[in-house]
Amino acid sequence: MEIYIRGGRMNSIKPVKISFFGPSGSGKSTASQCSRKIFGELLPIYWFKECDVAEPLHIIQNHIYREMGIKSMSQDGELLQYLAEKFEKDLGPKCVDRVRKFVYAYQGKVICVNSDCRNNAYKCLKDNGFVFVRIQTDPFIRASRLSERGDITIANNSNSVEGIDQIEANYTIFNDGTLDSLNEHIRDLLIKKIIPSL
Repeated sequence: MEIYIRGGRMNSIKPVKISFFGPSGSGKSTASQCSRKIFGELLPIYWFKECDVAEPLHIIQNHIYREMGIKSMSQDGELLQYLAEKFEKDLGPKCVDRVRKFVYAYQGKVICVNSDCRNNAYKCLKDNGFVFVRIQTDPFIRASRLSERGDITIANNSNSVEGIDQIEANYTIFNDGTLDSLNEHIRDLLIKKIIPSL
């Protein structure tokens, strides 16, 4: 079976697995959202699966604040950092296991995106065939974005749990401009690098 995508040819169906990483405020979640829309245009027969190894932490945070009667959509970086030290190392691989089952169920026609890789999840994702994309952003722009986001507390990037220094980037995207500019960078990467490798 051959599938043609904008003039390109794929001889077999293979899953696409991408992990975005970078410090807080670099635009990882935005890059993930952009990639989802672009992949929807480029690979319409594929299913999209988020593989967020930090998902258990956000569930716990939301539960704690719900019980305390605090209504907030913002992140509590210090709390998430504390929880990550305890839970993410063990629960993260379970998220990857769900991806494996999803890929099997849909016969490879799956796009898996992780929007926040850190050192403690790197090996698990790498062993499962993820490609790593660094989101590079000017520190002053990141600081401004974090301020606008209104997080309850901001995680300490020098903390070992937050570390990304062991992650080897396959590709780097610069996110110092507009949302349209980020979209173009991601589209360019997907068309020229990611999809041709399938």
